[in-house]
Amino acid sequence: YEDGYYRTGEDKPWEHTLYGEPELFWQVLERKELNKRPELSKPMAFNNETPVGNVPAISTTIEYLDWTTVQWIYDEESGRYSRWADGEIHVDANSDEQITAANVVLLFVPHQIDGSICEFQGADKCLAFATETQIWGQGPVAVLRDGVMLDGFWQRANREDPLTFIRGDGSPLPLQIGNSWIQVIPTHYDEAVTIDG
Repeated sequence: YEDGYYRTGEDKPWEHTLYGEPELFWQVLERKELNKRPELSKPMAFNNETPVGNVPAISTTIEYLDWTTVQWIYDEESGRYSRWADGEIHVDANSDEQITAANVVLLFVPHQIDGSICEFQGADKCLAFATETQIWGQGPVAVLRDGVMLDGFWQRANREDPLTFIRGDGSPLPLQIGNSWIQVIPTHYDEAVTIDG
């Protein structure tokens, strides 16, 4: 309900029609005195050297129950993972190029129905409540980069904090330099992820 948000694209599913105008977002932040430089308690770690002693991960398939299936396949030549959705190449609508990422982050997160937020209202009752994706605290993570999988934990102590990734011993879990795609996966999904080496 803030300035800058709008919906368009009736030819798309509803969840893909929300857009924003960043110039108006900045004005809202100024008005609310929230336009402040972040003070990061812990930054993410990056390293362009492939970690050794990890599980090979040439592809991964993520089954979102009956909703959708996502697949990422590693290309050794480019050093990147390419994305498919429901068996079709996932294309960037602006460039018509396939989506790729240097890092595919599999974030396993609790999901909880929030009975205080109705997303779809019927004539006399709520037909669907919102799902709260609880990305705070700590949970399991798997990072696919350079054709291998690194596992550990994601952390986010406070609302203002960015996600950070650590190994089981508490040391930083480094991302490859480049872009990252975070796949949020409900913790209650059984065997939703398959990794092929």
